[in-house]
Amino acid sequence: MYGNAEVISENNTHIRYYYELDEDKKTLIKPATGDIYLAMLSQSSMICSVSSMVKREVLDELNGYDENLAYEDLDLWIRASRTYNFEFIDAVLIQKRELENSLGNQFFKKFNSRTKKINYSSYLVIRKAISLNKTKEENKALLKRLHYEMIKAYKTNDILLFFKYIPLELKLRFS
Repeated sequence: MYGNAEVISENNTHIRYYYELDEDKKTLIKPATGDIYLAMLSQSSMICSVSSMVKREVLDELNGYDENLAYEDLDLWIRASRTYNFEFIDAVLIQKRELENSLGNQFFKKFNSRTKKINYSSYLVIRKAISLNKTKEENKALLKRLHYEMIKAYKTNDILLFFKYIPLELKLRFS
């Protein structure tokens, strides 16, 4: 289960909502619900992790978070969505503080060691997701995310990471 969040600044002022709202405070574009595996692979739907609730049994079955990653939630959502359905609650459940050095503000910084570590974790998540895929449709969905990650690697001048994605792309296209 997951819902919306109000993103606030360091001094508690409203910045935006994680999912854009209409005048009735309902989400304009409904995030994925039910079987969201393809949406998670293709990045057509994102989960606001701090607004989520997961049963302990699910975490136990999935062996929890992969603490070797710079950020663990994407990996968990992909692995969980392979097996479980998700429900979106169309309400603002929490406030999420955004700081200048927050994780989400690190993805596109050039020549930054934290950015390199975060983006390499994305590469590892994609590698793991390939092994979960069972159909060409799933491979096609994951290619969308892979291309997004290649663009990030290119824009942050992480050329070695960019080239690491090429064998993954070939595997997705031809398997």
